[in-house]
Amino acid sequence: MFTSAERTLLADIKKLRSKIRKLAKTRSADIEPLNAELQVEEGTPDQEQHRHPPNQYDNKRLTQRGEEICYRLFDNGKSPMAVAHLMGISLKAARKRHGMWRAAGGAGRLSVDLSTLPERKFFRRYGDD
Repeated sequence: MFTSAERTLLADIKKLRSKIRKLAKTRSADIEPLNAELQVEEGTPDQEQHRHPPNQYDNKRLTQRGEEICYRLFDNGKSPMAVAHLMGISLKAARKRHGMWRAAGGAGRLSVDLSTLPERKFFRRYGDD
């Protein structure tokens, strides 16, 4: 009584497995370039680390040092999505910075020396020793 229904369902499952395999292959092909873009060069000094505390204020806004690091990532060919992930900012903010980077000259802009930028001030909180 249920053999025809079972055969139909097993055939559907077989078709779905092949579709899932094809989708998984295309997804992994899409993910590989993204993972390559998110790789960071080894051996960068602490000031050039993307989530280094002097690069952001406590409310996640970028300092001048953070802006320069962000622009250097764009200079290296990173997309706004990759910069947003690496810097810990929103995609909207990264897209806005990308527009500002292009307005500043894009890849041909003059790079700023990090030592000339002002330092972020850290304030002690109650209970800090």
